[in-house]
Amino acid sequence: MTALIASIAATSPTKMLSEALLAIERGADMVELRLDALQGHPAKLLNHLAEVGGERCLITLRSISEGGQSPLSFCERATILRDYAEAGAAFIDIEGETLIEAGRATSHGLLAQASHEGQSGIILSTHSFEPRPINLESTISQLGDYGERTVAKIAFNCTDITQNIEALDLMRRTPEARIIICMGEKGVMSRVLAKRSSAFGTFCSPDSGNATAPGQISLADMLQMYGFRRQNEDTELFGVIGSPVAHSIGPSLFNALFQSDNYNGVYLPLRIDNRDELFRFLSACQTTKWLNAKGFSVTVPHKEAALEWIGHRADPLAQRIGATNTLLFDGADTKAFNTDLLGATKAIQEAIGKRLSSLSVAVLGAGGVARAIVAGLHDHVCKITIFNRNQDRASLLASEFGCDSQPWAKRVDTEADIVINCTSLGMSPNIDASPLPAGALDSGQIIFDTVYNPLRTRLLRDAQTRGCQTIDGLSMYIHQAAEQYRVWTGLSPNLVLMRRFALGKLQSQASPQEH
Repeated sequence: MTALIASIAATSPTKMLSEALLAIERGADMVELRLDALQGHPAKLLNHLAEVGGERCLITLRSISEGGQSPLSFCERATILRDYAEAGAAFIDIEGETLIEAGRATSHGLLAQASHEGQSGIILSTHSFEPRPINLESTISQLGDYGERTVAKIAFNCTDITQNIEALDLMRRTPEARIIICMGEKGVMSRVLAKRSSAFGTFCSPDSGNATAPGQISLADMLQMYGFRRQNEDTELFGVIGSPVAHSIGPSLFNALFQSDNYNGVYLPLRIDNRDELFRFLSACQTTKWLNAKGFSVTVPHKEAALEWIGHRADPLAQRIGATNTLLFDGADTKAFNTDLLGATKAIQEAIGKRLSSLSVAVLGAGGVARAIVAGLHDHVCKITIFNRNQDRASLLASEFGCDSQPWAKRVDTEADIVINCTSLGMSPNIDASPLPAGALDSGQIIFDTVYNPLRTRLLRDAQTRGCQTIDGLSMYIHQAAEQYRVWTGLSPNLVLMRRFALGKLQSQASPQEH
């Protein structure tokens, strides 16, 4: 069984004990007590270990060189850890790199002392805030070569999302106890899917504000949003691919839908920064069968690149638009779709309650979202003008759909019936940005912002002040996401439930000025 370990780094013994007890009460299998975070001597907690239950405690006294706060020498730390082992701690954590450097004979002696003749298990760990170690496999093997009661642990800074698959695969292929963590925003897969690889454990924070390592996920999110306990070898992998991606409400929404429908899937935020990384990740998902990748949402800036990767396997609509936002891994086959067009068209029609034909529309942007919206508006015989910061991209898109393009600076002079922002300007966390100054908005216009987080963007707030009719990005998001869910699962989601889930997440994230 893969242990869900809450890492506690409180500064006082009282607070550390209370946070540890609360974490266990909330569902953690074990707690890591980070003694290096305590103010004063790290032995302060020694006489209180039984209050938590030593059999559920992992004791760590991390050195400064490995990202901790302890200035003590290795021998001093080993002595303190030995005392906690004697007091009944289930595991103690010793930096493996230090042991390796100290020499094997010395190492075995220190281990024997620290583990009190084998009564406590030992996690031999190494932490690097540099990119993936070149010798990852040999290092994990070397760390695990110290006896039956040892667990080998490596944590490193994840610079390429595909490193998660390598880490998870390495844990699957080695029968010994292993923990391999890809740290940072790109390392979510290694933490959430650890159970799928039969890892010894995975670490989480007791709550969202107390992470002890980059990319650590809260205990509540691991258990509730990502359904850590429910995962098994048949769990299908989904996610949202983008850069940035932390703002996405997709994980909250789709995981809630999976739980509501009792569907065995998990949906993750997948930070991918460039085309080459995207291609490596998608190819790895296609060939790594045990990963059970089923489908991905694709957002900024990868919608066109994802279509390039999938090529002729994309459906005709995605090919005509020139971008995809939905990938489906169907056995040996991989397909691509575009649900943005449907989502945008429905959002506009619901808001204005009339036909779109003959309306003039100013489209701000020329990326994947803009391509879908221009294609949909073209089908409704709208008069379209495209404004983009890169004029060449605007001209190219306009030529593909037989519409007009103008320089970005001219957008402030538009008198279009509808203005649609298809850029990421104003997206969280940059909530004070806007693609249009307030003075360029006319009270007779309809302003549609495809950005949904925040719900009330700066553009929409300015438009409302100027007396414009507004359409937020959530309606488009809900419609396109519902279609993605149908493509992936064959199920028809409840739109009312979807909007409730989405609004709840957005409201919990909103700053006071967005309310």
